[in-house]
Amino acid sequence: MKNLIEKIRGDLTQTEWAEQMQVSQATVSRWENGEFRPSYRAAKRIRAFAQASGGAVPEIDDLIAA
Repeated sequence: MKNLIEKIRGDLTQTEWAEQMQVSQATVSRWENGEFRPSYRAAKRIRAFAQASGGAVPEIDDLIAA
């Protein structure tokens, strides 16, 4: 999960990206550390962010399917 989230957020800090994902920085940290998985709604926002950033991230569909 960590590599996937870091790959998607790119150069943004956890705090900057958390604001865009409408979650706390602590939540992003927990996702990256594998403590939690994004909710269905959050995973959809993550996928939309990745697509808007021009990055095709097929692994993101695993989050939504989970």
